[in-house]
Amino acid sequence: MRASDYSAYWIRDAAICQTGQVHRRGDSGEPEGQRRVGGVRHQAAGKAKNVILFIGDGLSVAHRTAARILSKGIVEGRYGGELAIDDMPHMALVSTSGTDSIVTDSANSMSARTRPATNPASMRSGSTARGTRTTLEHPQVETISEFVKRARGMSVGVVTNTEIEDATPAGMVAHTRRRGDYNDIVKMFFAVQPEVILGGGSAELPAEVNARLQADR
Repeated sequence: MRASDYSAYWIRDAAICQTGQVHRRGDSGEPEGQRRVGGVRHQAAGKAKNVILFIGDGLSVAHRTAARILSKGIVEGRYGGELAIDDMPHMALVSTSGTDSIVTDSANSMSARTRPATNPASMRSGSTARGTRTTLEHPQVETISEFVKRARGMSVGVVTNTEIEDATPAGMVAHTRRRGDYNDIVKMFFAVQPEVILGGGSAELPAEVNARLQADR
């Protein structure tokens, strides 16, 4: 084995705009010449009608591996099956470390996912980093939910297996520096008005809303 077999090559500020085979010329101990490294194809034209953003809060590759081993078993290094999440057509790993911490908080990481320009340096959701007296006075950054409703006229649903006011689901609508502002986050849900909300946290809802929910059961 040559040392170059284990080299990594980074090509920055490059774009491939046409379909076809891609070649590179070796220059790190490799014989001169071109070597095929892959192909390029265009995405099919068209627009998605619906989008489901599935967030595994704190779910790393290691967690998925452990879940797969425990639920499907492993024999001679092979899993006994796949998880349902393994069949999802599109997946991505997102690094959401804060500017002051490698291990971030759910409010920070969700803000990084649902807003194009946030500073996840401290515990905040949907607000930029400014020194204000209260948690609600920060300049606000539009969320995905607000954008698709305003610009696309789309419906929005927020579904969670925890309280709807918790940091990750709240990140779809909330604008506050503190994830514990549950009462204010409930008001922000009412302001955005998602068409569907499924989750816990009824204790933080206004009394009249809980009364209506009880009557509908």
